Amino acid sequence: MAINKQIDLRFVMGYSPLEFRDTLHMLAEGRVDAAGLVTGSVGLAGVESAFAALADPEQHAKIVIEPALEAAVPTPRIGKEQIDQVAADLAELSTRRRFTR
Repeated sequence: MAINKQIDLRFVMGYSPLEFRDTLHMLAEGRVDAAGLVTGSVGLAGVESAFAALADPEQHAKIVIEPALEAAVPTPRIGKEQIDQVAADLAELSTRRRFTR
């Protein structure tokens, strides 16, 4: 007996496939340190609270779910200033790469 599984990924929010590809390349090449985008982490017990916390963009940008953690609420990793800096760096690199192709 064989089992066939299929997954369909769709990305939204206005990014083109090329922008998405370029960003992944920049991350892989180490040109962008995305660690600053992860603003918190939570264990499995905190998944619901993570979604609630993500409703406030001033508080969190990305929350990583780490099953081994006991945290039921997101544990902060960085502040808003660092989030803004990483976002600005990504935007600048993306714009520069778009016009240098």
